[in-house]
Amino acid sequence: MAIVDYFPAHVALNPQTGGNLPDAVVEFFAIDDEEFTTPVTVTDVQDVPLGTSVTSGATGVFPAFKAPGHTQLVPKSGDVVTPPIFSLYGLLLSLIPDPTGEDAGRPIVTDGLDGYILGDPSEGGGGGVSLPVGGVQGHLLTKNSSDDGDAGWASLAGRPTALGHAALPMPGSSGTGNLTAGGELVEIIDGTLHNAFPSVTLCVNGDLLAVWRQGTDYRDALDGAIVMSRSSDFGVTWSTPATIFSDTVDLRDPGVVALRDGRLVVQFIADGATIADEHVYIAFSDDNGVSWGSRIEVPFTWTEERHGSATFPVELEDGTLLVSGWGMDTGDDFWSVRVISTADDGDTWGSEVTIADGEADSQPYNESHIGFLPDGTLMTLIRASNADFSVTDIYRSISADDGATWSAPDLVLADLYGRPSWTLLASGGIVITCRRLSDAAGVFATSWDDGETWTDEELIEDIAAQTMAYAQPIEVSPGLVAVIFADAASTESSEVRFKYLADGIGVSPFGDILRLVVEVPGASDRHLTPQNFSATAGSPVLGAIAGTPFAGGFLFDQSSNEAIGTTLPATPADWTTFTVTLLWCPVGATSGDVVWSAVASTINPGAIINTGIESLGVTSSAPGVAAQVVSATTAAFAARATAFSLRIARTANSGSDTYGADALLLGVILTKAS
Repeated sequence: MAIVDYFPAHVALNPQTGGNLPDAVVEFFAIDDEEFTTPVTVTDVQDVPLGTSVTSGATGVFPAFKAPGHTQLVPKSGDVVTPPIFSLYGLLLSLIPDPTGEDAGRPIVTDGLDGYILGDPSEGGGGGVSLPVGGVQGHLLTKNSSDDGDAGWASLAGRPTALGHAALPMPGSSGTGNLTAGGELVEIIDGTLHNAFPSVTLCVNGDLLAVWRQGTDYRDALDGAIVMSRSSDFGVTWSTPATIFSDTVDLRDPGVVALRDGRLVVQFIADGATIADEHVYIAFSDDNGVSWGSRIEVPFTWTEERHGSATFPVELEDGTLLVSGWGMDTGDDFWSVRVISTADDGDTWGSEVTIADGEADSQPYNESHIGFLPDGTLMTLIRASNADFSVTDIYRSISADDGATWSAPDLVLADLYGRPSWTLLASGGIVITCRRLSDAAGVFATSWDDGETWTDEELIEDIAAQTMAYAQPIEVSPGLVAVIFADAASTESSEVRFKYLADGIGVSPFGDILRLVVEVPGASDRHLTPQNFSATAGSPVLGAIAGTPFAGGFLFDQSSNEAIGTTLPATPADWTTFTVTLLWCPVGATSGDVVWSAVASTINPGAIINTGIESLGVTSSAPGVAAQVVSATTAAFAARATAFSLRIARTANSGSDTYGADALLLGVILTKAS
């Protein structure tokens, strides 16, 4: 799938007065056109030609525009020349060093699009500050080396972070839920044993540290140990797992997080046959997980069952740690969730505070995950599920007083269970990972209103006939989300995997582009090129019409049925229906009708792929002029809430197809109809 790229809108600024400059005119030149001989022809975001210049109009704002084939352009206004400006994708490419080439180790530090376009008002042209309307901001940080060879790390707001590649949050991220999966999958450890309940954090030295429970089986043997593995290349490779805690009882459900001072804290539980064996622990590391201090018991007081929350402590502004757990007292029928605090690393503890009272609500509250919302409010997402899975829901509770009191839990996600791990994104969204009831698959969903409502869940990775044994997301750089998760093939075999998601467009440390279609803010179209497709029936081939400069299209035969296809992500959330427009050229100068069809089919796990098909045909007439572009638009399809396939075919051997020459398909446009 090709990237739908564009140059963001800019505000035109008169450099003499500092005010907006109406009717400013700027031409754009290719980066290698040093003599400014040929202005680049541009279009608006809907592909309507604008010519070789853009004007800021009465408002003093240059429109967003597209320049196919260019990711950098040099603006020229009168005699004033500006350094290159970048398209959205070009900006991303400019920020990503080649990890194997001469840019290896080059630091990336940027506050977003903040360049200038300078113009000359006296020449009738204008300039503009490179500030995209709607805002495209990313602060990307990476490892660099000082002259003496010591490695250093840039930091953001006092928090160390590191990444060799990056993703940029997109305009319109907030409210659209455009988090996408894709890219390479890395196996941290195979399924020789039962490896499950993983957690990951980014250390102060730039390493990713993963922890999980490893045992002979899921639970029966009660021999689980807490193990860890480290990656110094952002998840591409991982060290041999090493045990950090073991016991004569089962240790399980670890969660690890880096604190503001760089220390690590891990939380886990001991589980056994009786309440005397059940304990919740934390432990600290001062050296990025190389060694760990003694375990410290968290003094929850339940008398029937005591468990950790399968997550990690949350650190308040003053350094106090909040640790959540779940359990029940003797005589209770339902689990409850509590939180307890320590201001001195576990030497002393405050009183237990109830977040969710299962006995009062008749709900089986258990595993929970606490974190901060953008305004500093604490939010916890709580699993409510019972042994027979007749209840499998996720509840939400918030605290505006650092965990002293909590709101009554509200149901926010149904038919999901497992540890409800979540993280706050730089773009303001929240991503949660959990397990789907229907097939036990690992899924993620996003929220743009502080966890009150959520998008439909999407698969983290489609692993057939396996159970997701917990997952955890963390945002390691704005827009780039690392996910660690376990896949259990059986109660004796489970492996730990790692991959990236992107909020916007990004390149992962594995080198794969995570978002291949960029939504133009406010646009109602998706533009697809022939390179998005591959042949699925007959022998359509990529070709061109002789004598034309156009270099690529699919040639459909004049006498046989041929088809091409592609797979697309879900249509935007605000689409109810959409049409498919085909842009094509007749190869010859004769007249006649071409019979096209478009077929859309939703892709759902477990479904047969030839069911749920919606097929619409459209007949288009050749104008009798070779190479003249013709458009043909179908009736409206129903919008697709999940990934779907799109198949384009020419039924050339039907009696209705009367054009006796090849037809060249140039592109496909999906347009919101309602």
